[in-house]
Amino acid sequence: MSGLVLEGLTCRYGDVAAVESLDLSVPAGALVCLLGPSGCGKTTTLRAVAGLVDPDAGRILRDGEVLSAPGAVVPPERRRMAMIFQSYALWPHMTVAGNVAYALKLRGLGREAIAREVASVLRAVRLEAFAERLPAELSGGQQQRVAIARALAMQPRTLLMDEPLSNLDANLREEMRHELRRLHEAHGVTTLYVTHDQAEAMATADLVAVMDRGRVVQLGTPEEIYALPASAFVARFIGGANLIPGRHLGEGVVDCGGFSLACASGAAEAGASVLVAIRPHAVALTSEPGPNVVRGRLVRATFFGPVRELLAELAGGVMLRAVRPAAEPVPGEGAVLLSLPPEACRILSG
Repeated sequence: MSGLVLEGLTCRYGDVAAVESLDLSVPAGALVCLLGPSGCGKTTTLRAVAGLVDPDAGRILRDGEVLSAPGAVVPPERRRMAMIFQSYALWPHMTVAGNVAYALKLRGLGREAIAREVASVLRAVRLEAFAERLPAELSGGQQQRVAIARALAMQPRTLLMDEPLSNLDANLREEMRHELRRLHEAHGVTTLYVTHDQAEAMATADLVAVMDRGRVVQLGTPEEIYALPASAFVARFIGGANLIPGRHLGEGVVDCGGFSLACASGAAEAGASVLVAIRPHAVALTSEPGPNVVRGRLVRATFFGPVRELLAELAGGVMLRAVRPAAEPVPGEGAVLLSLPPEACRILSG
């Protein structure tokens, strides 16, 4: 298996830096998601790894071999990489088996070996019964699995995926997340996966690289990224955390103007302007005053099936979101008490 290292990668389009001084290490056999909003540079990064974009600065290495550097780029066809696109890019006139076999012909396999490999890889993606169908006769999820089968058949050292589930409906996306994870665990190919969907990244990735303005701003497991965001951007983008401005009084206590909050994680100098991050699901309604219990005015309660989203206005006009079980009683609009447990509050730089 082959790991990837990106060192100081910079890619420009004219005067605009799509990727700037990006550093990233993809361990051998890991599935790493590049996660971020549109325009953050994640697809440019992926295309640079594929050899489709030349870097203006920095290097891309695999097992110590330089694949890309300014003026020295290994051509895409010599990289032993397979790329899966949003559009699937299947040959419409070829059957499912024909699409997969085409990749095997490129590897120079004989007819019998191709037949065995096609059967094996279609079995892996659970499409052996669809071998003779054309792509137009398949659902979107099935077409995506054909694209994955074709990529796996090439036995790539590195697998690249660019928003592979974006064209699927919500139910199919959820199904395919688990399918991608199952296939990765079965084959263990080093994979770099681009998405803007945080649920997709959480469900599929070993590591998540959150990108903003052409750089990786935090790298960690899904659990680390969610529980310990390194910045306000990460806290807001992953899980939509509430961010409450205040001034750090020291020892984890923040004066938020009209109320104070004790925070169990994060750090800042005493007197510094900070933000207190807390996830909506950690905010609870209560009837008893106490530490980290704040007064607010319930503005809206919105039903979302199993949960209900509450929006409350705190002192100073701060808006706070809470997500509670739908079966939990909710008072009418008006004064409420909200509990923000210290263990769920994290201090971030303001």
